[in-house]
Amino acid sequence: MIQLCAFADEASPLILGQIDAMKRNGISLLEIRGVDGINVSDLTPLQAMDLKKKLDASGISVSAGASVVSCISSSVEMISPVQLSILPILETLACKLQ
Repeated sequence: MIQLCAFADEASPLILGQIDAMKRNGISLLEIRGVDGINVSDLTPLQAMDLKKKLDASGISVSAGASVVSCISSSVEMISPVQLSILPILETLACKLQ
């Protein structure tokens, strides 16, 4: 089965607009980059927990995280120290790495 994911920040810089666009298009996996004008790699732990609640309530899961550096997924064999900074945020968001 093919499952689509989306960079929803192209639909809206605001997470509620991103959630709305994803639901309208029947997409439940988010490749997260920007949330409310903040790059995902710059979210505080509190902001990440709040985001997780909003995504859970909407039935949207995170498939991968993208920062200004690059995308992070489990298929990446070598992760740079800069990329490592996004991993705790993805853990908070319960990223469904494949």
